[in-house]
Amino acid sequence: MAESTQDDSQNCTWNMDANKKQGYPQQIGGVDCGVFMLMYALHLALGAPFDFTSCDMPKIRRWWTLILLENFGVFSESADTLQEALPHREPAELSSSEELPVIRDMAEAVKWIDSNNHLLRGPVEEPLFLTMTEEEKEKALNDLSESTDSSREPFTFLFQFRDDMELVIQECHDKMGLKLNCSFDTF
Repeated sequence: MAESTQDDSQNCTWNMDANKKQGYPQQIGGVDCGVFMLMYALHLALGAPFDFTSCDMPKIRRWWTLILLENFGVFSESADTLQEALPHREPAELSSSEELPVIRDMAEAVKWIDSNNHLLRGPVEEPLFLTMTEEEKEKALNDLSESTDSSREPFTFLFQFRDDMELVIQECHDKMGLKLNCSFDTF
């Protein structure tokens, strides 16, 4: 192996005893070895100093989880759906589709998008549910119980740009309390 002129953090060999002496972060215990490996890989790829410790792992785990969920097209309502599924909450009884928060709030979100379209960089496709026939709506609602990406598609606002989606989520979900399914093109 040829001698490298790069610093030790860029060296391809990994020696645990030498790395302890050089101050690289070490896993003290627990189940964070996968997260440590992700952080080592990230810092090596970026050429950044190893500035994390085992005490940072809960926050880093949460950060990696959000990054992974965000990059695999998880919808903004997923966290709310998971919270509603917890056993300590009483399941809501819905007498009609109009009572579902994601459907009830669609019209209000469309109004906000229409009146603030000048703030967006690209077009927004409104949920297909708004233009469906009653029969198609019923089928879409029945499919929604499957909790798959394809079952949520008719209820999803599709954005061309991620920052447009984030603005709408910030305004409609965070500030106005509306329930939305959102996605953006990733090409």
